[in-house]
Formats: sequence, structure tokens, C-alpha cells
Amino acid sequence: MAIIKSDLFNEMSGRVGRNLFAYTRMGQVILRRGPGPRKKSSQAQEVCMSSVTCMNMLYSAVRRIMKWEVWKLAGAPHGKMANNYFARVNKGIFDERRQIRSYSQLVLTEGTLCNPAGMAVNYTGQGLRYEVTWVAEDGPGARAGTSELQVILLLDHPREDFFGFYQDWAIDVEGTRDGGCGGFTVAEDFADLARQKGIATLQVYCFFAAPDRKAFSRSTHFEIRLDNVAVIHQE
Repeated sequence: MAIIKSDLFNEMSGRVGRNLFAYTRMGQVILRRGPGPRKKSSQAQEVCMSSVTCMNMLYSAVRRIMKWEVWKLAGAPHGKMANNYFARVNKGIFDERRQIRSYSQLVLTEGTLCNPAGMAVNYTGQGLRYEVTWVAEDGPGARAGTSELQVILLLDHPREDFFGFYQDWAIDVEGTRDGGCGGFTVAEDFADLARQKGIATLQVYCFFAAPDRKAFSRSTHFEIRLDNVAVIHQE
């Protein structure tokens, strides 16, 4: 950068020669070298930029469905913004093909509540109803025992260029932590969408939320199959 003090250049602005630009700031004419030709990104740089793009897309998708400021609350104690903390927790989730490596590694929620031990999901044998069980406990403070079960469903449909999935909340979700059991139902339109895509497996993420929605637990991943479930459509 150079500052021109001669009166001959008072009216100078714009490109000067092949790689110099002139502009006026605070009454002074300044010459600045223009950016050189952009170097082609290395393969490592391309992978890094691709991962950042995928992570931003993933966070946007999760944020669209989330009812509460889960990641804002989770990141605050660490001095992190919601999206940055989400990226930190889910670091390494994408492979070189820009697909999610494993849905069991994906974390949809994070927080200060601990999950109870022995969580499991089983089919009830009735429609699209599933049972969730765990070891009943009432930890210190009323909030731990009264935290409520929440369930989010994902339907995987990866594309060749980027990951992809459909997501929705389970319906008729019930169960509090101190009860030791609860349940949820897969909406029929969500199950029908899975069948249309030829997918028999749904990704299930269970977590607990405090009644005041100011504390959450980390999501726990399960898979459920729909191919052996009879859906009755009522006319």
C-alpha cells in the first residue's frame, strides 16, 4: 500500500496499470496492490471447505425442526455460539463423499441432563407404536426426575453429491424419567414416505427435556424397522 501526496493524483481512482488500484480515503489517494491470481485449492482444502458446507447444512436442518434453543444452551458454558458448538460435537461426522459416516454418531441434542441407564426401544406389536424403556431413577433435584421423553425421527436418503434426510417429531410421545418407561408413535405419513423410498429402517433419536425447557440430555440413537409392521388405514 502507498499513499500519494502529489496534487497530480488528486483525481485518480480505479485500476492503475495491471495490478494496482487507486482510491481516496480521508482526503488521501491510496495505491494498493490488487489480489494476484487465485491459486487452485489443494485436495485437503477442498475437503475442508466441503466439510464446512455440509456441517452448515446439517445444523440448519436440525435447527429447523428443533422446538427449543438446545444448542444455544449447550454452547453457552463453553463460550461457543450454537452453530459452532454443534460443529464441535459433531466433528468428523462426514466422510470424503460428503455423506454422514454413521447415524449412530450423529448428535441432535446436547445438554446438562444425563440420560438414564439401560435405554431401549421395542415394537409393541400395535400399529406404529413403540415402547421406550430405561432404568427408573429420580436424581438430585425435581427436574431430573420429571424430565420428559422426546423423540425425533430421521429418514435417510443420501444423494450422490451431498447427504440428505427427512426428519420429523414422533407423535403421542409420553414418559418421564422417574417412570422408567414411555413410548412414541411414528406418524403414518412418515412411514408411508419411507415405504415410497423403499426404506425399511428409521433412525430414532431419544432425549429428555426439563419441564421448563431449560435443560436437555444428549440424544441417544436407535434404529427401528418398518417392514414387519402392519399399518391400518382407517377410511
